[in-house]
Amino acid sequence: MKPIILTVCAWICLTATQAIGADNLVENSDLACNTNGWKTISQKSGERDKDADFITYVADQGANGTKGCLKMTTQIEEGISIPTASGVYTNISKVLGSAEAPAHIKVTFYAKAADQDTGYLTVGRLWGGGKKCIFPLSSEWEKFEEEISALYDTDAILFCPSDKSGKEAINGEVLLDEVVVEDLGQ
Repeated sequence: MKPIILTVCAWICLTATQAIGADNLVENSDLACNTNGWKTISQKSGERDKDADFITYVADQGANGTKGCLKMTTQIEEGISIPTASGVYTNISKVLGSAEAPAHIKVTFYAKAADQDTGYLTVGRLWGGGKKCIFPLSSEWEKFEEEISALYDTDAILFCPSDKSGKEAINGEVLLDEVVVEDLGQ
């Protein structure tokens, strides 16, 4: 019976991904079955924490009644300042950008705060060098959409619970679902 269940789950994931759109640069954007393709990055005192992992798959709590979503939980030690270069990210098909012809990317997603402390979510290019967007969160699913421009090639998008300024990562829990990243051209 297990092979049939796995086959059905794989079919649901594939079908849901195709429904989101062929122009989406994110693989596993609907997070219907797992968090494959999503990774964690954490910077502490200017060094990467390679062992950081704060991604959990949550079944039956997705946006718009979807099967599942990604939950990111950040816990920062008191007295330590963590930049918003920490969070969860997903690789995307590379979008070319330069000072002469910046990359223009549209990011659309659903998010909500899973706790009382998380007020904002900062979204941007993984390694900086582009516009960061700061979105206010509530305890209900909300759809967010913004264009990000970057002076460099972009191959990953970062999501980080943050303060209102978007400069500091904060403790918190955020649910994320139905992420769509589109190349708008140069």
